[in-house]
Amino acid sequence: MLVKIAIATLRATPNTPKLAVASIIGRALFVLWRSRRARSIYWASRAVDLPAQHPETVATARCSFINFARFAVDFVDSAALPNRGAIETRFRKLHNKEVLINAANDSRGRLLISAHVGNWELLGAWVSLLGRKLYVVTLPLPAESLDSVAVQARENAGFGLINTNGAASSILRALRRGDWVAILADRPVSDRGELVEFLGGRDHHPIGAVRL
Repeated sequence: MLVKIAIATLRATPNTPKLAVASIIGRALFVLWRSRRARSIYWASRAVDLPAQHPETVATARCSFINFARFAVDFVDSAALPNRGAIETRFRKLHNKEVLINAANDSRGRLLISAHVGNWELLGAWVSLLGRKLYVVTLPLPAESLDSVAVQARENAGFGLINTNGAASSILRALRRGDWVAILADRPVSDRGELVEFLGGRDHHPIGAVRL
C-alpha cells in the first residue's frame, strides 16, 4: 500500500521538483549506503581510469547514484505517458531514432542490445509505441513488492517480459514471430558467464547476450 501511495504521489507531482528531490535522495544514499558506494567507486575508477581516491572518481560514482534516483522517477512515469511525444520530452537527447522507426516497417524480428547508459526504461516505452511487440529480458528485483511494481510498470508501458532464467528459448520464439527483444548486456555476473573485455579489464557477462 505504501508503495502504491508513493507512486501515486510521484505521478501527481510536477517533473522539475520531483527530479530535484530525487537528486537529493541520490546524494543521501551515496553517503549512507556504504557497501553500494564502495562498489560504485570501484566501477567508476575503471570507467574514468583514475584511482579510487581521486576526486573525479568519487564525483563520477556520486553522479551515478543521483542519475539512478532520477531514472527511478522517469521509470515510474514512463508507464503513464500516453504517446511518444510525451515520452520524448523526458529525453535530453534521442539520437538516430529513425533507425528504429525504419526497422518497425520490416516484418522481421529485431534483437536490440544496449547498455545501462541513458534512460533505457524510457527508451523502451518509446519503442513499444512503434507498433511492434517488444519484449525485454529482465532480472527480478530482490524485494517482491518492488518487483511487482516494476513488472506492472513495464507491462503498462507496453513491454512483454522475459525472465533471465531460461531466457534463450523465449527470445528465439519471440524473434521467429517477428517480435522485438531488448537486452542490456553490460551486467557483470559470476564466473559462469562469458569472459569479455569491459572497462579496461576482463569480466564475466551473461553468456546469452555475448553470444548473440
